Amino acid sequence: MLMAIVTSQTVLQLVVDSTVSHTSSIDSTHQIQCSSLSTIVARRIKESFTTVLTKFHAGYFRVSLSLGGQALLWKTLIGPTDNKSTFRLALHTFHPRAFTLLWSFALVTLVLLSILYLLRCLFYFKMVKDEFLHHVGVNYLFAPSISWLLLLQSAPFFCFNNPYTYVVVWFVFAVPIVVLDVKIYGQWFTKGKKILSAIANPTSHLSVIANLVGAQAAANMGWNESAICFFSLGMVHYLVLF
Repeated sequence: MLMAIVTSQTVLQLVVDSTVSHTSSIDSTHQIQCSSLSTIVARRIKESFTTVLTKFHAGYFRVSLSLGGQALLWKTLIGPTDNKSTFRLALHTFHPRAFTLLWSFALVTLVLLSILYLLRCLFYFKMVKDEFLHHVGVNYLFAPSISWLLLLQSAPFFCFNNPYTYVVVWFVFAVPIVVLDVKIYGQWFTKGKKILSAIANPTSHLSVIANLVGAQAAANMGWNESAICFFSLGMVHYLVLF
């Protein structure tokens, strides 16, 4: 009888140990699977992030440039005027919030593009350098400054009404235009006419647009000398390209 009790206790202990071992094995397998899944997800996110940054370039700022141009055009058309044409009167029937929404959408788009390009500069500076040295890519580097200056001039509200803020923002985005102008014009002057005919392309007109937009923004501040300087650079560039 005693032998039977001992045997049953031994069997019961083996069953309990086997159950505990099996449960621990399941838990370990589940933890490994969760860890493996987390690793795969993290790797996929990193690969997607890397792909976005490597394929992203300054040419995507064409989107924000066109939105900024539309915002400035709309602000100009709905502004006070002596023109009593049907078209101008029809534009004034739109609620002012429509323009504010367009400007806000353009701002959000430009901020997102700027963040992506800053990350590209931080993690893939060599690609940005190659873009700067490329005869087509360098012209698209004007697009961010053009976009910001267009939004600056078409801003419907808040801090841009402060003249000091306007001046600071203008300086921040006018300096890159001057740097790119020096790079392009210096290349023309040092390498002669052959390089000019070789690298001239439709995107070269972005330099003209950048200088004219910078001139208009400077004129809005009353800086006539700076406005004339930028306007002259833009027109000289246009005449050379023409």
